[in-house]
Amino acid sequence: YAFSGCSKLERIEFEPESSHELINNKSFSYSPIRSIIIPKNVKRIESYSFEQCNELTSVTFSENSQLQFIGVSAFSYTSIESIVIPSCVKEIKSSAFYSCHKLKSLQFMEDSQLEVISENFVSSELLEHVKIPNKVKIIKENGFNDCNSLKEIELSDDSNLTTIEDCSF
Repeated sequence: YAFSGCSKLERIEFEPESSHELINNKSFSYSPIRSIIIPKNVKRIESYSFEQCNELTSVTFSENSQLQFIGVSAFSYTSIESIVIPSCVKEIKSSAFYSCHKLKSLQFMEDSQLEVISENFVSSELLEHVKIPNKVKIIKENGFNDCNSLKEIELSDDSNLTTIEDCSF
């Protein structure tokens, strides 16, 4: 809860070589930040870290990001328009991008390590296309909840997808 609810906090800037490895639970939730660049050494973004940051439109991960984990509802109820998930991310918990109604582009970097698309992973009326990383084995229930504009789901020839649960799309 380090900066949760800081009503005048609009900008967060880390040094490019910051040694921070963790953004803890609700660190910036309910604050009016507009954008953030996550330093490369951050390995974990815990639950609700940016929840209800309604002005947050841009989240960028530094080149060579070491991020491995995104917690429950970490970016839910934000105004993110586009996001590229770093390849080292192994686990994204439920509702990570829930009610991100301005999200138009959700991409996974090549060689993504992600194996599970979690429950209520994303909901956005503007998302039209998604390419499922080839290591993903399971798309959990309601994975792409309320993605009413989703027109294309792309799977690679070497896809490991074995299970698509109820109401995934």
